[in-house]
Amino acid sequence: MPKTPDDLPKPTIRATTVLKKTRSMLTVEELAQTAGMSASAFHQNFKAVTSTSPVQYLKTRRLHKARMLMVHEGLRAGIAAERVGYESSSQFSREFKRLFGSSPIEETARVRRALGVAEPTIMVLER
Repeated sequence: MPKTPDDLPKPTIRATTVLKKTRSMLTVEELAQTAGMSASAFHQNFKAVTSTSPVQYLKTRRLHKARMLMVHEGLRAGIAAERVGYESSSQFSREFKRLFGSSPIEETARVRRALGVAEPTIMVLER
């Protein structure tokens, strides 16, 4: 069960603050370093607080970011995947479908309808 913020050790609070404020895609090692912990100690503390592993959290965060890039900026899945740190478009598509239950194209259309967002008129085609 996640702890309350008052129960968190200061290093974990520092790492959580970095996660909330940063726009870049971080690695678990960078977060552990920010918290002043080894990667294994950070993993153990992070999971105790969030009930998920740091790797799973970062992957979910990247997929959500990619979904918003596709919805709001009109990026194709492959370019959105690259922007959030995926090297393989097929791996991105598999993980995207596993998390959201539909392909990137289907999910982008669904979210646009739900939010009332029109498809951007200028599509980014270059890398």
